[in-house]
Amino acid sequence: MSLLAINTYAQEEEVLSKKGQPVLPKAGDFGIGLEAKPYLEFLGNMFNGKTNNTISPSSQTIHLRYFLTDNSAVKLNVTINNSTTKNLYYVQDDAAIAVDPNSNAQVEDMRTRFYRSTSFNAGYQQFRGYGRLRGFYGAQATYTHSTSRYAYEYGNQMTAANPRPTTYQGRSSERTLETRDGNYNSLTAGLYGGIEYYFIPKACFGAEVSVNYGYGWESQGFRVYETMVGDQRVEMDKPTSPGDINRSFKTTGASSTYAGLYVMFHF
Repeated sequence: MSLLAINTYAQEEEVLSKKGQPVLPKAGDFGIGLEAKPYLEFLGNMFNGKTNNTISPSSQTIHLRYFLTDNSAVKLNVTINNSTTKNLYYVQDDAAIAVDPNSNAQVEDMRTRFYRSTSFNAGYQQFRGYGRLRGFYGAQATYTHSTSRYAYEYGNQMTAANPRPTTYQGRSSERTLETRDGNYNSLTAGLYGGIEYYFIPKACFGAEVSVNYGYGWESQGFRVYETMVGDQRVEMDKPTSPGDINRSFKTTGASSTYAGLYVMFHF
C-alpha cells in the first residue's frame, strides 16, 4: 500500500504539457545547451540602431549534463575561445626611396595575434521547484588553459645596407619578430546555483551564478627579435617575464548583463 501511495503521489506531482507530455527531464536524460548571451546581444542591438550587428559566438560555452535521478545531475561545460587577428600597416618602401627620394612607393607590415583558450567545467547539481520553474545548487571545478602570441612580418628587409629599416613602429636596430606570453593554466572550485524555466517539454532557459576560489600560474614569456651583427642578420631571443602566479576569490554571473543565461534541450 505504501509503495502504491508513493507512486500515486509521484504521478500527481509530475508536470505535464497540454498534450500530456512530461515537461521536466527524467533520470537518464541527456541535456545539451548553449550560452544565450551572443544571441540576446544580437536581438538587443536590432532595436537600438547599432550598425554592423552580427552574432559573435567566438567564445561559446557548450553545456552538457546527464540526469542521475529526476532531481540530480552531473554537468560538463566546455568553453572554446580561439581567435586570429591580423593588422596591416603601410610604410615607405626603403629600397624605392634609396633610388628616388621623392618616391611614394609603399610596402606592408603585418602584425598577427594568435589567441587560444579552452576551459572545462564539471559539477554536480541538485534540483527542486514547483511546476515549470526549478531552482538548483551544487559544487563545481574548472580547468582553463590559454596561450597568446604576436607574430610580425615586415615589408622592408633588414640588411647590412639597411640595418635600421622603416617599420610601422619607426626605425630600430632591433626588430621584434615574435612575442609569446607564457602558457596560462588555472584551477577553480566553488559553489553555484540558479534557476531554470521549462518553456516547452524538456527545453529550458536558465540563469546561473557562482562563487569560486581560483589559482592560476603562467610560464615564462619571451621575445624573438632580429638585429645586425657586422654584416650578418641574426635572430635572438630573450625572456620577457619569469612567469606569474595569481589567486582569486570572486562571484561570477551576478554582475553580468545576462547573468550567465543559457538555453538547454534534453533527450
